[in-house]
Amino acid sequence: MRILGIDPGYAIIGWGVLDYKGNKFSVVDYGAITTQAKTPFPLRLQMIYTDMIGLFDTYHPEVMSMEKLFYNNNAKTVIDVAQARGVITLSAQQKNVPIFEYTPLQVKQSVVGYGRAEKKQVQEMTRLILNLEKIPKPDDTADALAMAICHGHASGSLLGGWATCDKELLMIYSLDGTLTYFDQNFAVVSCGGVGFKCFTTLTTLQSLPGVGKPVQLFTYLSVREDALDLYGFATTAELDCFKLLISVNGVGPKAALAILSELSADRLAVCIAGGDAKSLTRAPGIGKRLPSALCWN
Repeated sequence: MRILGIDPGYAIIGWGVLDYKGNKFSVVDYGAITTQAKTPFPLRLQMIYTDMIGLFDTYHPEVMSMEKLFYNNNAKTVIDVAQARGVITLSAQQKNVPIFEYTPLQVKQSVVGYGRAEKKQVQEMTRLILNLEKIPKPDDTADALAMAICHGHASGSLLGGWATCDKELLMIYSLDGTLTYFDQNFAVVSCGGVGFKCFTTLTTLQSLPGVGKPVQLFTYLSVREDALDLYGFATTAELDCFKLLISVNGVGPKAALAILSELSADRLAVCIAGGDAKSLTRAPGIGKRLPSALCWN
């Protein structure tokens, strides 16, 4: 698959073309489209469009991966970037190239494995993944290559649920892969060459096969401003209980895991139905008020 990564803007538009095959990337080319500040803005947009068409005609990408528009306090900047994204999107559409969009958080999580990674960390990891001698310049070009890497990882695994294409948002429902590692509160499942770290319960951990064996986990993806956390469960019943627990005010994912590590899904249902708040307090970190709130809700 040939991917065109784009870091949108109107002064500098970073671009990078990668081939992705067999979970490996190879660099085709990269660079930047630039426009001069003193040039009338409509002409700058025309220049961007023309150069984008040139990229499609030269490299024939199969998909385009682009950063989602982010909020900026400067309204003029947002409007100008939005107009530039418009002509970039139009160029891809006219060449019948599917467009996938990712947030900066998703790119950081995909490239570095940490949603709050610094810009330099992302750039250095991009350099290492692509086996480059140095970080490409300008920064917009390095960001575009990271965007392409993000889509490669997404398309080669269930992370594809992060991307939005044609207004459809997909989510990760389950992982079917190989158990590669587990610890006291998480397991790592390898799917399509990507290892997914799933936080889970003691019950699920005790039911796991040995390392290197096939495993299926039913998952819940928690999306926050600073992180994407994946939670995995051996049964849909345990997953359903987890989702019900975190729907209660004051119950976060960690508290829900603690409760389900102490009580099975069936036992939890019995306790809540019978108003047995005392049994719920056995879970570590659960105070006296929370169990009563759970039973009430």
